[in-house]
Amino acid sequence: GIVLLKVALALNPEPPEWYWFPFFLWHFERQDFEGALDMALRARTEEFFWTHLLHAVAYAAVGMRSEAAAAGKRLLGVYPGFPAKARAELARWVGPDRVESTVTLLATAGLKIPPAR
Repeated sequence: GIVLLKVALALNPEPPEWYWFPFFLWHFERQDFEGALDMALRARTEEFFWTHLLHAVAYAAVGMRSEAAAAGKRLLGVYPGFPAKARAELARWVGPDRVESTVTLLATAGLKIPPAR
């Protein structure tokens, strides 16, 4: 899939911001957190909660705690009920083996996510 995304990017070098999300996941799954942060920061749509979620996770993964906390606050500003729905939202896009590690990174960003049931 990434190869096709790169081809599409060559055809349209100014894609919509959500376009960077699969690239973020590709880097993140390979534990290339610097690359994931680079992809996350290309998304800047303030009203879309995924923007802030990716920023919070990426910043937390590279150890930038204050930036992660700021992104976490922005996430809650856009989606106040996110902590209660975090696992369900993550399960839509993050592999099942990554949901809990992502929740841990979000906790580093200051989000208080209830324990799994």
